[in-house]
Amino acid sequence: MSSTATDQLEVMTGTLPISLHLKCKNAEELIRFYSKVEENPIKQDLQAWMTDRAKTNKCMYKHLISHFNEVKGKTELEHVETDFKCSKEGGLALCRKVSYIKNEEENQNKKDQQVENITEIISKLTDREISMFTDGSTLGNPGPTGTGACIYFKGTNSDPVQLKCPVSPNSNNYVGELNGIRLALSFLEEKNIQQKSIHLFVDCQPAIKTIFSNTIPALTIETRQILQNLENKNNKIQIQWTPGHKNIEGNEIADKLAKEAASEMIGKQVEENSRKVDKKELTKDLRLNAGQKWQRRYENTEGNERFMEIFPTVQPRKLYKSERRLECIINQKITGHSHLNSHMSKILHDVQEICPNCDKVETTRHFIFECPAYATQRNKLEREAEEASNRHSEPVADINLKVLIGNSPYQLFHVEGRREFGTEIQKLFQQFIKDTRRFK
Repeated sequence: MSSTATDQLEVMTGTLPISLHLKCKNAEELIRFYSKVEENPIKQDLQAWMTDRAKTNKCMYKHLISHFNEVKGKTELEHVETDFKCSKEGGLALCRKVSYIKNEEENQNKKDQQVENITEIISKLTDREISMFTDGSTLGNPGPTGTGACIYFKGTNSDPVQLKCPVSPNSNNYVGELNGIRLALSFLEEKNIQQKSIHLFVDCQPAIKTIFSNTIPALTIETRQILQNLENKNNKIQIQWTPGHKNIEGNEIADKLAKEAASEMIGKQVEENSRKVDKKELTKDLRLNAGQKWQRRYENTEGNERFMEIFPTVQPRKLYKSERRLECIINQKITGHSHLNSHMSKILHDVQEICPNCDKVETTRHFIFECPAYATQRNKLEREAEEASNRHSEPVADINLKVLIGNSPYQLFHVEGRREFGTEIQKLFQQFIKDTRRFK
């Protein structure tokens, strides 16, 4: 309704407040400027202003930097990684061979289908071929990051070489995956492997595309150079996408090693934020920092106490998939700004706050959980909700509004296996609204 507070609407829909959204967009634009190569006129103009700000009046840059500083977190602008340039010097741009990535069309397969393909490939490998499995892991994403590799030199029935390496106290899975590929290839280069058939199994498609694409991000130049060195020793290299967490032994070992390496970075400080940060990684950090600022703003806003009992944190919310009218009614019950008499009496002077069925104030709680006029519908709701709880083995101590709208801690909709229970509870609540016929 028009009387509903904007900050409550933002929390209900999981929409970042427009002020924070614009600050993030401005910060992203500044990062885009700063990541350009030195020859770019925009980069030169920005650096000239930053060198001597007193003599110039670039209002745009002042505005962008001000917003960047508000949402940047711990990373400074100087640590943004510069965009790469395509170059044929040293043969790096020509490093990719079509034979590297085997059966690229298989990357479109469903995971179960690809697991069958990989299992068949592994079963046909001989003890003269080298098979490597790599993985990256982050505790939090972003958070402490590590990488692991499992290398079989004499077939997958032999004892593997297990490698792990901490990456960063605060990074993401993608960076961990890239470092895993480099870790495995560097080990082969150090062992001076020659004239071998090498199979690399990676469970991250973006990492495969980055390392073996025709462009050269700075993050992958070293890995590409190692690949070229291995090729020069007459090694034949093949890359396969391997779905993760599908009981493929080498991948499971690499995943375990990556998690162990990531745990070694817990509690360690980023080295004075000296490492270069990819602009995509930094953009994710900006959004995370903006979300934390939003949470603090939400907690410190007066009048949100009742609302915070239902939505304690700001995050995307699972919305109802029903007709708009019913969806509006339910959302009005959540905010308390609805056509119930308790709220309408504040808008219309001729409306009393008393329930039309009894002598109590007609609030949301009274309408759903107390009014004797709807006892039959309420008993049906509670009975069927309890049956659903038992059927899905999801204990619910109390059927309250938080549970009915799918925001209960028992109903983690992003966790596979719990979505059906949460959806069923929501449908029961929708039916209750229809059965009461309070809103026509």
